Amino acid sequence: MSPRKIIFLVVSSILIVGSIFWIWWYSKYAENQKKTLINTLSIWVVWGTTEEYRTIFSGIGKYNPDFEKTNFDIRVFPDYAQYQRILLNTLADGNGPDIFMVDQWWDDILSKKVEPIPSSIVNLDNFDKRYEDIFLQLITSTGSKETQETFIQWVPLGYETLGIFYNKSLLRSVPKTWSELSLLYSDGTAPGVFPSNLGLSSRYTPNSIDILSLFLAQGGTTEYTADQWWALQSYLQYAITPILEKNTAVEENTNSYDSNTIITQENTGNTLEGQKTMMDSEKLTTIDLFMRGKIAFVIWYPSLIADIEKAQKRAGSEAVDSLILSEHIPRASLGDTPINIAHYRYLGISKNSKNAIAAAKLLAYLTTDEALTKTQEVFPRWISPLRTISWKQTNTPLSDIFARVKMDSFLPIQWEKLSIFHFWLRDEYEKLFTDAIDKNNKSDINTILKDISQSILCELESISSNSLSTKCLEKE
Repeated sequence: MSPRKIIFLVVSSILIVGSIFWIWWYSKYAENQKKTLINTLSIWVVWGTTEEYRTIFSGIGKYNPDFEKTNFDIRVFPDYAQYQRILLNTLADGNGPDIFMVDQWWDDILSKKVEPIPSSIVNLDNFDKRYEDIFLQLITSTGSKETQETFIQWVPLGYETLGIFYNKSLLRSVPKTWSELSLLYSDGTAPGVFPSNLGLSSRYTPNSIDILSLFLAQGGTTEYTADQWWALQSYLQYAITPILEKNTAVEENTNSYDSNTIITQENTGNTLEGQKTMMDSEKLTTIDLFMRGKIAFVIWYPSLIADIEKAQKRAGSEAVDSLILSEHIPRASLGDTPINIAHYRYLGISKNSKNAIAAAKLLAYLTTDEALTKTQEVFPRWISPLRTISWKQTNTPLSDIFARVKMDSFLPIQWEKLSIFHFWLRDEYEKLFTDAIDKNNKSDINTILKDISQSILCELESISSNSLSTKCLEKE
């Protein structure tokens, strides 16, 4: 072979090897560029801590290499009213986070600001089998059978249901129905102890409108859309029922009221209503009275245990040292289908997001067993939306201080129907509700819910149409 051919072959080989190396290097460079393409995702939430959410998101790099170097800019707001106001103003300017949190049916304004996620990004196979039934409403479809596309509206991380926290030493038996609770006011608790913290506004009984929504749900409605004085009357009557002496005869139809019943503060006697002055002066709530042995049981979601722990600290030497336990919520009657209220928060993609695909991929990760297992570990007071995880939560303690309070009292029992109550604007509703029932004269009890409903609809419809709603005129 001539020297010229040898040189040609050597040069050709070098060029071929060089080309192969350049192609390999460029592909790796392009791949690395692609991996670092998702630089930052901004996420706004109104519950928990940044560290807790970072823990939940930490596994996404293995699930999707595109997120190996992504910075999650998490902003936690301590107050929902402030959160909503700032978020709406930011979204109105065309900005805002890529992902934000909303409480299901607690905010009809923010819920309209999120984009659904298609099944091409998130795996929705066997969703109806994997998730609890209350989440089936999240799945929607468009198009005909041949061109049908399925979406999930948003991604839930967990949910809560109402239950009872009770002091074993103060209660002869935990009521299974509301009628049984009524009997406890005459015979069933220790002397001078109120059976429950029901009947007062959220100023005294935190989050009382959630308990009121239970009365409405068990009566067959999940919205404030009709004249439902009976539910409000049933709730309020517990605050004006006096604690009677032992062995006093119990009047029949304790829970029976008509729309003309007038509730006043006259002759309150030994009632929970009569404790309001004391609670005002000492800045206490019924949770404080519970931890001081003056109330036998309180009602709310599992997260109430945090307030109970704080109330114990505030009580100091007055704090009870008896056993605190938990139990399922009472039902309308033993023969009825058990009905409870559920509540959950979800993460949704903002319509303003400039990283919508990346945001959708992050939320897709949050539907995996791995992410939801990690979520349950981070937030043990949430019930997992996945059946395979939630059934294992039975013995999960809700508190290090009150170790006997377990998640089993909040897990749905067999055949129990869970309802999501539609508050429209929950924070506004709670404020109006508190102001209305704390008035001295409650003779207009049969119109309170109707008036509040019109006020909320006035605000909602006026915001959506940028003009005065007819509901505002109906209020006049």
